[in-house]
Amino acid sequence: MTADFVLKSGELSIARIDTARGKRRLFLQKAKAIPMTKELKGTYMKATFDRPLKEVLDLIVNKGFAHHASVVYGDFIEPLRIAAGIAGWEVVE
Repeated sequence: MTADFVLKSGELSIARIDTARGKRRLFLQKAKAIPMTKELKGTYMKATFDRPLKEVLDLIVNKGFAHHASVVYGDFIEPLRIAAGIAGWEVVE
């Protein structure tokens, strides 16, 4: 079952909790969902990052993160960074 719509525009926080070599780590990025027309089946958005896309992709590939992440509307990067610090996780931005 799919809801089949384009998600709204707005500020995004992107995060993924991961384990590598026995240590927890948190991938964090800020982005912005931008307006787009519906072209495909499913529920999705088009987003731009606060830094060049190549840097984000290189970070994901070079640090070995899986390609799925959680997305929430709003800027929650700092609270997530603080929570990771309290838990002793590596933060990758």
